[in-house]
Amino acid sequence: MALEKFKKQPWEEFVIAGSIEEVVDTGELIDIPNCDVTAVDMSDDSDSTADVIDSPTIEKDDTLHYLKVRVKGGVDLEDHKITFKIATQDNNQYEIDVIMKVRET
Repeated sequence: MALEKFKKQPWEEFVIAGSIEEVVDTGELIDIPNCDVTAVDMSDDSDSTADVIDSPTIEKDDTLHYLKVRVKGGVDLEDHKITFKIATQDNNQYEIDVIMKVRET
């Protein structure tokens, strides 16, 4: 899936979504127990999931085919790769990478 990016300031917290709308068949549903969202600090490839994602907020929308997570924190000048691993009830698996650039402006 396409690699996208967005910027946020360290204090900001908001919801982002990983969408598979363009690739799924009509009626294909996301299988939440088999989905995951993680984050990696790109400066050293360390796991930064707990630092920048509120993982319990993983949600789905039965008609729009996306996962939502709330991003938080981060330190100025850090870049994090957020990876959505989305499984469907038809046993298809998709991966979406998003770069979160933390910048104090």
